[in-house]
Amino acid sequence: MAELEALAATRHVGRLYLETGPLNIEAVRLYETLGYRSCGPFADYEENPHSLLMMKDLKQREAAL
Repeated sequence: MAELEALAATRHVGRLYLETGPLNIEAVRLYETLGYRSCGPFADYEENPHSLLMMKDLKQREAAL
């Protein structure tokens, strides 16, 4: 994930989004530890009880560097 975030930052991507299953507790904990937070639907996603949509603002990462 760090490599993906670094690559996104070099391309001036401000936010990263992901989708995982809400019952995949290990993945959800990992993403939360990395700074991802639940968010509403993005792109072509719609509300779905089988999907957990998450986002991380990379601009906060840039400010810290």
